[in-house]
Amino acid sequence: IPMSQATLLDNYPPEEHGKAMAVFGLAAVAGPLVGPLLGGWLTQSYSWRWVFLINLPIGVVSFVGLSAVMSETRGGRSAKFDLFGFALLALAVGAFQLMLDRGQVLDWFQSREIWIEATLAATAIYLFVVHSLTAPHPFVRLAIFRDRNFIIASVIGFFLGILIYSSMSLIPPLLEQLMGYPLFRIGEVMAPRGLGTITAMLVMGRVINKVDMRVLVCAGLLLAGISSYQLSRMSLAGSEWLMISSGVIQGVGASMVFVPLATMTFATLPAKFTNEGVAINTMIRNLGGASGISLVQALTVHNAAVVQSRLTEAVRPDNPALIMVLPDIDFSMPQQVARLQGEIVRQALMVSYVDTFWALFLLGAASAPMVFLLRAPHRRPGEEPPPPMME
Repeated sequence: IPMSQATLLDNYPPEEHGKAMAVFGLAAVAGPLVGPLLGGWLTQSYSWRWVFLINLPIGVVSFVGLSAVMSETRGGRSAKFDLFGFALLALAVGAFQLMLDRGQVLDWFQSREIWIEATLAATAIYLFVVHSLTAPHPFVRLAIFRDRNFIIASVIGFFLGILIYSSMSLIPPLLEQLMGYPLFRIGEVMAPRGLGTITAMLVMGRVINKVDMRVLVCAGLLLAGISSYQLSRMSLAGSEWLMISSGVIQGVGASMVFVPLATMTFATLPAKFTNEGVAINTMIRNLGGASGISLVQALTVHNAAVVQSRLTEAVRPDNPALIMVLPDIDFSMPQQVARLQGEIVRQALMVSYVDTFWALFLLGAASAPMVFLLRAPHRRPGEEPPPPMME
């Protein structure tokens, strides 16, 4: 995505940058609207594998189209590529992500594999920093991290990635496992999130020059947190309209954050660091999303096991509270015990989902005040803001 935006800006004259980015942004936000519907239909009608295979023909068509109409970009050929620095950074990020993905399955640091992955990640990031400080042409010039706006905005972007992608990863299994929704219906429930994103994006274009960008980002983070708070009020008898309204609110909040946060990220960064800044900022945000998904899945599984254990302890013939609720239960009947155990699993998993959404709400509320550590960009009267980097 950063390369696509840089190419657009390189191929369009400055007076058409706004129009080019507007069209690009409209296409970008259409993905959350179409993606869940298409993914649900493909999975239900064919196989989950087609969610991945569908990208192959789309990629081929895109490549052929771009090769036919896009002119060759200028410059950048003389820059030396720091392969060693790139390899160290890739190893650090890959080992860290693998550690998070495998941690819950392997009982975290009780496993030798997790220790190896953690050691690899720590060693690789240390060597990457040392190499970047000593190499004549490093993959990333660490001077970029002297810019306060860039650092704070990247941290906020990391938290935003957790807020947005984590909740989106929890909703499909919740609807399928606990509420019995078919896959295409799950896509329909999640699609209105894209409508909220598109609507807010159109409004943002009119208000971004009239309102302090920090206020917009703060409000967007709070809305993203509120959407998780709504989901934390769910029960097994909850209405799907709660899911839909929560998704719309999250879509609006995400749009309120993306554009002004991107503008403030690069507002004080020297122009010579722009390309590296876009790449690192995007990597940090995506790492937040990937890490968040792994962590909330681990948290949900762990909490479900704890809650199930506590509920199971109360299921015994001498518990008067249980007998009051289920007076006709016969513990000598395996079918009744099995049904009761199944309900315990459902309730425990629902409680775990609720707790996880509550934790995401607290994260959104805690990250919102960080916005006011940023310096708002100052522009002369009549000056247009720089075209923002879309997510």
